[in-house]
Amino acid sequence: MMRAVLADTGPLYAANDEGDSHHLRALRQSRELTREWTEVLIAYPILLESYSLLLFRLFA
Repeated sequence: MMRAVLADTGPLYAANDEGDSHHLRALRQSRELTREWTEVLIAYPILLESYSLLLFRLFA
C-alpha cells in the first residue's frame, strides 16, 4: 500500500524561501517524508499557485 500526503502551497513555498518563518520546519518535514518513503502528491492548481508565489516573491 502506498503512503501519500497531499501537499499545499504554504509548505511548498516555505521549503524554498529561506526567509520564511516556517522554512526549517518545511525542510524537516520534507526529509521526514523522504525517510518514510511517503509520496507527496501535488494537485495541479496547487502547483500553479506555488509556482506563481515563487516566481513573483522570490524572483521579482
